[in-house]
Amino acid sequence: ASEAATGSPDFAMLYTLGPYDTVFCPGAQVTFENYGDLPADAEVEIFGQVLSAFEYLGGYGEWVKIGEGVVSADGETVTTDTAGLEMLVTVAIKEK
Repeated sequence: ASEAATGSPDFAMLYTLGPYDTVFCPGAQVTFENYGDLPADAEVEIFGQVLSAFEYLGGYGEWVKIGEGVVSADGETVTTDTAGLEMLVTVAIKEK
């Protein structure tokens, strides 16, 4: 399902966060459900996509790396690193 929406088989999970384009300063640490069954304690990369002319993170429709994180020890969740996310956008997560 993530491949159909992202165009890439590399992404295990996809989330659309809102209210869209909300900016945080400093970044907000975010925790996601690990519905992509990434392995416990795995390191992950988090990519964002901007779908407006604002293009804060990168070009319109491009996937741009915006953070890193880790899967919990029990494998239930994925949490961003302490830098967190600077903006609520559509995010895709893949194992590092």
